[in-house]
Amino acid sequence: MTERKKTPLFIFFYLLFSPDTWRGVLGILIVVIAGPLLSKNLDLPLPGSIVFWFMIGVIGWWVTEAPANFIAGFLKKRIIGKIK
Repeated sequence: MTERKKTPLFIFFYLLFSPDTWRGVLGILIVVIAGPLLSKNLDLPLPGSIVFWFMIGVIGWWVTEAPANFIAGFLKKRIIGKIK
Protein backbone atom coordinates (compact mmCIF):
# COMPACT_ATOMS: atom_id res chain seq x y z
CA MET A 1 0.00 0.00 0.00
CA THR A 2 1.38 3.38 -0.93
CA GLU A 3 1.31 6.24 1.47
CA ARG A 4 -0.63 9.36 0.46
CA LYS A 5 1.03 12.74 0.25
CA LYS A 6 0.02 14.94 3.14
CA THR A 7 -1.35 17.87 1.17
CA PRO A 8 -3.37 20.62 2.88
CA LEU A 9 -6.54 19.34 1.17
CA PHE A 10 -5.89 15.79 2.45
CA ILE A 11 -5.37 17.09 5.99
CA PHE A 12 -8.53 19.23 5.78
CA PHE A 13 -10.72 16.29 4.74
CA TYR A 14 -9.01 13.96 7.22
CA LEU A 15 -9.92 16.36 10.03
CA LEU A 16 -13.41 16.95 8.61
CA PHE A 17 -14.22 13.22 8.52
CA SER A 18 -12.60 12.34 11.85
CA PRO A 19 -14.97 11.82 14.80
CA ASP A 20 -12.16 12.93 17.13
CA THR A 21 -12.18 16.38 15.55
CA TRP A 22 -15.89 16.73 16.22
CA ARG A 23 -15.53 15.37 19.75
CA GLY A 24 -12.90 18.03 20.42
CA VAL A 25 -15.03 20.82 18.94
CA LEU A 26 -18.14 19.73 20.84
CA GLY A 27 -16.12 19.22 24.04
CA ILE A 28 -14.71 22.74 23.82
CA LEU A 29 -18.20 24.06 23.16
CA ILE A 30 -19.44 22.33 26.32
CA VAL A 31 -16.55 23.83 28.30
CA VAL A 32 -17.34 27.32 26.99
CA ILE A 33 -21.06 27.01 27.74
CA ALA A 34 -21.22 24.83 30.87
CA GLY A 35 -17.95 25.83 32.54
CA PRO A 36 -18.93 29.35 33.58
CA LEU A 37 -22.38 28.19 34.69
CA LEU A 38 -20.96 25.43 36.88
CA SER A 39 -18.05 27.40 38.32
CA LYS A 40 -20.05 30.52 39.15
CA ASN A 41 -20.39 29.78 42.87
CA LEU A 42 -17.13 27.88 43.40
CA ASP A 43 -14.23 29.45 45.25
CA LEU A 44 -11.34 27.27 44.10
CA PRO A 45 -7.60 27.91 44.26
CA LEU A 46 -5.68 27.85 40.96
CA PRO A 47 -4.89 24.10 41.00
CA GLY A 48 -8.53 23.32 41.79
CA SER A 49 -9.70 25.56 38.96
CA ILE A 50 -7.33 23.85 36.52
CA VAL A 51 -8.60 20.41 37.55
CA PHE A 52 -12.22 21.60 37.39
CA TRP A 53 -11.92 22.99 33.85
CA PHE A 54 -9.97 19.93 32.70
CA MET A 55 -12.67 17.70 34.20
CA ILE A 56 -15.42 19.58 32.32
CA GLY A 57 -13.41 19.15 29.10
CA VAL A 58 -12.96 15.40 29.64
CA ILE A 59 -16.64 14.95 30.41
CA GLY A 60 -17.47 16.97 27.29
CA TRP A 61 -15.16 14.73 25.25
CA TRP A 62 -16.78 11.62 26.71
CA VAL A 63 -20.45 12.53 26.20
CA THR A 64 -19.98 13.67 22.60
CA GLU A 65 -18.96 10.30 21.16
CA ALA A 66 -22.35 9.50 19.58
CA PRO A 67 -22.98 13.01 18.16
CA ALA A 68 -19.43 13.17 16.78
CA ASN A 69 -19.76 9.77 15.10
CA PHE A 70 -23.09 10.88 13.61
CA ILE A 71 -21.64 14.14 12.27
CA ALA A 72 -18.57 12.45 10.78
CA GLY A 73 -20.68 9.67 9.23
CA PHE A 74 -23.18 12.15 7.84
CA LEU A 75 -20.43 14.23 6.24
CA LYS A 76 -18.76 11.12 4.78
CA LYS A 77 -22.04 9.96 3.31
CA ARG A 78 -22.96 13.36 1.87
CA ILE A 79 -19.53 14.34 0.51
CA ILE A 80 -17.88 11.03 -0.39
CA GLY A 81 -21.18 9.52 -1.51
CA LYS A 82 -21.49 12.20 -4.20
CA ILE A 83 -17.97 11.59 -5.47
CA LYS A 84 -18.38 7.84 -6.08
